[in-house]
Amino acid sequence: MAAAPATLRVYGPGLLLTSVAVLVAIAISALAGPALGALTVAVVLGAVLANVRELPAALSPGLRFASRTLLRAGVVLLGLTVTLDEVRQLGWEGILILTLVVGATFAATAWLGGRMGVNRPTSVLIATGTAVCGASAIAAMSAVLPDRDEDIDDGAAVAIASVTLYGTVALITFPFLMAPLGLDDLTYGAWVGSSVHEVGQVVAAAAPVASPGPESAIIVKLTRVLLLAPLVAVMAWQFRRAAPEGTGEAGKAPSPVPPFLLGFIALVLIGSWVDLPERFLEVAGLAKDALLAAAMFGLGTGVVVSTLIKQGRNALLLGGISSVFIAVVALIGVRIVAG
Repeated sequence: MAAAPATLRVYGPGLLLTSVAVLVAIAISALAGPALGALTVAVVLGAVLANVRELPAALSPGLRFASRTLLRAGVVLLGLTVTLDEVRQLGWEGILILTLVVGATFAATAWLGGRMGVNRPTSVLIATGTAVCGASAIAAMSAVLPDRDEDIDDGAAVAIASVTLYGTVALITFPFLMAPLGLDDLTYGAWVGSSVHEVGQVVAAAAPVASPGPESAIIVKLTRVLLLAPLVAVMAWQFRRAAPEGTGEAGKAPSPVPPFLLGFIALVLIGSWVDLPERFLEVAGLAKDALLAAAMFGLGTGVVVSTLIKQGRNALLLGGISSVFIAVVALIGVRIVAG
């Protein structure tokens, strides 16, 4: 019985601060609109707080719990945002092209990051956020990066800054490129869904066009979200192979398929085969947003501004190049599918 109060004393202070930060982040995001998601606000709040003054050591266990355990729980709930029926609407050719776009963007960004002197965790996280689905993808990949990497927190902050900055640029500029590129509503929506970073940014970028443009954008975007699972699984397997004997949590190498990723896949299947109540999905969506915002706040508190400035210039440049790359490759892919 004494274990519960002891656990509360250890984790309570950090989790209480995290809860307040999540509420503030959600409120700011609601006021700012879809271009500024709660996850982005949360990581900024964490970074600002950590750099205004040194945080008390008593907060560390709860903040670490948020940035690790709550992160994994949020990624599991992300599985309810996409169904197999939506994916099937793309057809095999569309799925193949989209997979190639995501894979090429991830590989090119990770490779270029090494050539530009950006550390590996940051390169991988920028590559993941740009190729798949912004901050949610960054959160998922952060969960499988080896714990011994001290650059994960800074890398997550830079990666989120990148997808926020360039995703915002995209949602403003893409509607003006539709006519010069000769895209109709359907192909424009597919281009937006296959290249813009955050789901909210995709919705905003596709909103100015008529149906079926917005619907096409969402379907393609949610299919990119589904590709998060195999991408993270492959990277987890690579990290496991590279891990020295006896590293990872509890003295073991990381699992080749992290349990949270299996949970993500399970919820995709459940959401695809079971007609879940709308109210349940709404509550699950709110819980997912809150958990991921909590994780981002925890990661944000680990950001050291001096380190961020030191590596941020090349990292943000990498994010810009990667964003242009995926826009161009996705446009080629959309034209191929459209025939």
